[in-house]
Amino acid sequence: MSCVFRQLNRRLNQMFRLRLLPVMFLLNDNNMPAVCSFCLPGKAHKLPFQLSSTEYDSPFQLVVSDVWGPSHIDSDGFYYYVSFIDVFSWFTWLYLIKRKSDVYQCFLNFHKMIEVQFQCKVKALQTDGGTEYLCLIPWLNENGVVHRVSCPNTSEQNGKSERKHRHVVEMGLMLLAQAELSLSFWSHAFVTTVFLINRLLTPVFDRCLI
Repeated sequence: MSCVFRQLNRRLNQMFRLRLLPVMFLLNDNNMPAVCSFCLPGKAHKLPFQLSSTEYDSPFQLVVSDVWGPSHIDSDGFYYYVSFIDVFSWFTWLYLIKRKSDVYQCFLNFHKMIEVQFQCKVKALQTDGGTEYLCLIPWLNENGVVHRVSCPNTSEQNGKSERKHRHVVEMGLMLLAQAELSLSFWSHAFVTTVFLINRLLTPVFDRCLI
């Protein structure tokens, strides 16, 4: 039966290309195909999410973090990674971890590195409220770091971390494919990917230099 549908689809495509079937398009004022205003909400699974208008004028005013994993293949014993992204510069730090409970020590190491290398402190940390971040709450309260938590089932509020996951994973898999390496080397590929992303040209640099 599938062969019949494929053949029918091929024939219909040929007829459309040869304009043997009449096709009617609704055109807008610019003589372009109009978008059906009823189809959009009818097919939408979720309403559009309002973009944030908040602007940051210095590094580490807000750091967003999220955990990726678990991977179905371990790489040097690692199954996860946790990322920390500075919202002002979009610079990313990635720490490979074997279990989610390692997030606590990774953040302490990250915060200490910020203090020593940049003479700054993280003012606010935004996460999805996962259990791996709950153990950080006493330390955050004691050190005056604001903990911002996105609403449940609202990944858009932590969108920078989610998009960064996709960027890192897709680019890392491309590096592995080009090098013809197995997926067991994903940890090396992801670390290399973040190194490259942090050094690629981006319009964000223009804002940081103002």
